[in-house]
Amino acid sequence: MKKTIRLLTGTLSVLLLGSMTVLGQINNSDGLRMPGDWNGFSNSNGMGGDFDLTNIESGNERWITTFQFTGTTGSQNFKFASTSFGNDWGNQWAETAFTSTDAFFNVTYTTDGGSANNTISLTNSNWYTVVFDDNGYANTNVIFMETSSEPVTVDNITQSPTSGNVDLNEAVTVTVTTSSEPSAEENIYVRYSEDATFSSSSLSEVTFSSTTGTATIPAKSSATTIYYYVFSTTLDNPSSDYDLVTINLNNNSGNNYSYAVSDYVTTTQSGDWSATNTWASGSVPASGNAVRIEHDVNLNQDATVSDFAISSGATFTASDGSSAYTLTIADGGSITNDGVFASSDGKVNFAGSGMITGTISFNDVDLSSGGVNFGSNSTLTGSFRLFSGASVNTNPPTYDTGSTLVYETGGEYGVNNEWPTVEADAPENVRIVNSDVNFGSSGAGRYINESLTIEENGSLALSTSSGGDLYLKGNWSNAGTFTANNRAVFFVGTGNQEVVNTGGSALIEIPYVIINKGNPSDEIRLNANMEIANSLQIDQGTLVTNNGLTVNSGASFTNSGTITGTFTFQRELTGSAGYRLLSVPFSSITYDSFLDPIWTQGQSDSEANGGDTNEGDSNVFTWDKTSTDDANTNWSGVTDLSGTINAGNGFLVYVYEDDNYSDPDGIVWPKTLSVTGNENSVDTSPDLNTNVDGFTLVGNPFASTIDFDNVEKTDLTNVAYVWDPGTSQWLTYPQQTGLGDLTDGLISPFQGFFVQNNDPAPAPAITFDADSKVTGGDFKGKAQNEQKTFVRLALNGNDLSNSMWLQLSENGSTQEQVAGDALEFEALSANFAKLALQKENTLFDIAHLPFTESSFELPLAIDASAAGTYTLSATDFQIPESHELLFHDYETGASEVINENFSYEIEIDAKSEKAQNVPPLQRLKEVPMLAKSTNSNQYGITVRSKTSVSNEPVNNPQAFTLEQNYPNPFNPTTSIQYSVAKAGDVQLSIYNVMGQQVETLVSGNKSAGSYRVSWNAANMASGIYYYRLQAGNEVITRQMTLIK
Repeated sequence: MKKTIRLLTGTLSVLLLGSMTVLGQINNSDGLRMPGDWNGFSNSNGMGGDFDLTNIESGNERWITTFQFTGTTGSQNFKFASTSFGNDWGNQWAETAFTSTDAFFNVTYTTDGGSANNTISLTNSNWYTVVFDDNGYANTNVIFMETSSEPVTVDNITQSPTSGNVDLNEAVTVTVTTSSEPSAEENIYVRYSEDATFSSSSLSEVTFSSTTGTATIPAKSSATTIYYYVFSTTLDNPSSDYDLVTINLNNNSGNNYSYAVSDYVTTTQSGDWSATNTWASGSVPASGNAVRIEHDVNLNQDATVSDFAISSGATFTASDGSSAYTLTIADGGSITNDGVFASSDGKVNFAGSGMITGTISFNDVDLSSGGVNFGSNSTLTGSFRLFSGASVNTNPPTYDTGSTLVYETGGEYGVNNEWPTVEADAPENVRIVNSDVNFGSSGAGRYINESLTIEENGSLALSTSSGGDLYLKGNWSNAGTFTANNRAVFFVGTGNQEVVNTGGSALIEIPYVIINKGNPSDEIRLNANMEIANSLQIDQGTLVTNNGLTVNSGASFTNSGTITGTFTFQRELTGSAGYRLLSVPFSSITYDSFLDPIWTQGQSDSEANGGDTNEGDSNVFTWDKTSTDDANTNWSGVTDLSGTINAGNGFLVYVYEDDNYSDPDGIVWPKTLSVTGNENSVDTSPDLNTNVDGFTLVGNPFASTIDFDNVEKTDLTNVAYVWDPGTSQWLTYPQQTGLGDLTDGLISPFQGFFVQNNDPAPAPAITFDADSKVTGGDFKGKAQNEQKTFVRLALNGNDLSNSMWLQLSENGSTQEQVAGDALEFEALSANFAKLALQKENTLFDIAHLPFTESSFELPLAIDASAAGTYTLSATDFQIPESHELLFHDYETGASEVINENFSYEIEIDAKSEKAQNVPPLQRLKEVPMLAKSTNSNQYGITVRSKTSVSNEPVNNPQAFTLEQNYPNPFNPTTSIQYSVAKAGDVQLSIYNVMGQQVETLVSGNKSAGSYRVSWNAANMASGIYYYRLQAGNEVITRQMTLIK
């Protein structure tokens, strides 16, 4: 066998065993020589004209030499010997008469002194190649091969078809290039075998023209691997002893040449698939054969192949033009196209995994199971059907116009590579047939460039992860189940779209719907019942509802497009019994239709005017727009619920626990109110109270959240007041400052709220227009033009809470209501906490105070309906280093700096049982709108510059002063501020009207500076008191009043 060749030279070693005969053995260190008559049997070391035989260890180990005979033609004597013994040759293979081109076997080995030489007849100038088997001590085999010119070398070998492209029934041509044109005596053969060890083999003679020749290895009828090499010899078609008879060879550096014969059946001419003369084998490929198309072939019957290839220049048409046929690729098979694949109306079915190489445009493709890689140049114009267990491995086809991705019957599919995430690569249509398709947890959205069809018993579930949304450009037909998993459906693209529910679930439920069509006139036509849970956003386009749309309670609705037709909008009431401020977003809605799900009473005629009963007081109220104050009498019970709720107006409803007093199961939470109709038109302007400082109860007139900043307002304080039943407190928002707990001034649909006229208010007005709506569905907050100085204080305890804001600016005031102030309203609930700052006799939820170098102190109203411990803390703090705030508890005498870590515990006494048990409708009649000061004056806040007065001296005052106490009158604590111009003894004392000293507040040495002290008069009787400051010879006395 021809493998690795190593060329070694050497001499024959001589083994001397005492007086025994010398034995011969060739070894690589010595080698074999061939002395003869051609050199007179010279015994020189260099052998002169003798020849050193080269050892070849590949295949059978042998010695070889090639020489040109330059002597006289005739018989020559020679020996095969190694070294010499004296003047004689020992270790000889001799006594044989050789004939050129004949192989001599079992040539005798002779001991020292053999008398007979080998003989051979040689011709002058001819070339002789001698090959001598190395059999050690044994007899050996020898051949002389005679050529009239020097033997050629085999320089290059190529084959056609090349390796990897040899099919069944396809012969291989081997092309051989030699160093020169071979002599007539020299034969070149290709020896080939299906066995890598060449245990059996065949020869194919190379036919030459000059130095290039070819030989053919016959075609094979079954898949195999052929191994071959090329050798030269003088023998004709040798059948054995190939190593012995080889002159030269090329065996790919010992690796042999080889090629695999694939199991491809090839064509021999153009024609139909079913025609036997189309195929090189003379028969139509059997099911499971691999097929290579090398001519133009039409598929005119169904066929199954293992692999399928189209050669360059060939065209395969997947149909005969009269019927549609299916080409099935077996599991693990492939399609390789170097020619033309004409899909026509045919179909390709992959029975399992597969691979596609080259450019192919498919009509219909089925994936029965396994994963198929469509490569980078496959397109699809028809249907792409996936069956249970099928998938796309890495690359899907490119979906062309009219293509449809079909999830077929009985499968459960996790959306993967078959549905690309890139819009341009998305399928035109998607159809789900009696199967379950799930986006899983993918964070990538999927596009459908045309229509979505969910057939009966089919289901589609969007991703459970953010971003895994559905983008639809065409129609949606639903007869199965759609699960959105809190994801969005986007209706995009140009042209009209229709949503049709043809069976299955009666309702299509989607949390988020975003409509952003290419043109404002592009329509989304609902011919299905659709319910939106979280957000409906129309950026551009027209939504035609056909009465099939419901927007759930709590869902946001932003509309920069158009809605035609009616739809239902819901408002969910949660929590517990209590008052709600409401409005309606639709036109022509009556009180009774809107409030029908909850209990209403006090109507003059419940049957004619709506409501559940005409007994009791009405629990539906409007605010008198002609009121001149905040009195509770401005609330008016609605006794006729058949009236229409005007756009932009708000109203108050007390929501009872029980919606049906005759039904013990009437307590149901949450309670859902709904309206059906058309959204109020833009530019809604409700009538307002025109009196000075008058209040008006208005409401959001739209199904969208509105931004109070963008509502057009004239001669109003620009403050919105919203009642929050969940926390039993009013949420306020002054437009000028942007502070308050009504975050960013956003007012949701169905929400009523109060506004107040400015003083004076000649023509107050409010207009809700398109700019009032929050668009885009994702409010990010407002940019502030200036850095604000503020603090938010919160009171929490006993499941109650409230808050107030304090802002400092040059436009603030300690005495009067200014822009940026928000009044403190009385709670509409009997369970409440109160926290407000007092300016003069008015309480403020947001107090806009001056930002000056002077210090000032204001009372802080703190109260609650439930006794117990409450915590006052700073939750938002943005006060510059130049100023500080102090909290005072005048009863305990404590004063603490308010900073971001401020926290103070407060004990609040119990209210009377009578006050706690006032019925809610009665409370509305008894309690005015605006919160009143309790006059307790127990708590206060000081605002001061750090360069102004403090409890420690901070400057050198120019005068000896005693300020009026604050507050005054007071109960039971008050604060007294004084200044001394120089260090010395200081005494501050309190006296009653009888002149009796009742308290000494300060007594001792004080440095020059300004000071503040508190006096707790809890143990004193109501009346007038005097406080007297003395420093040296200077005395100042002032009067104050204690009222309990």
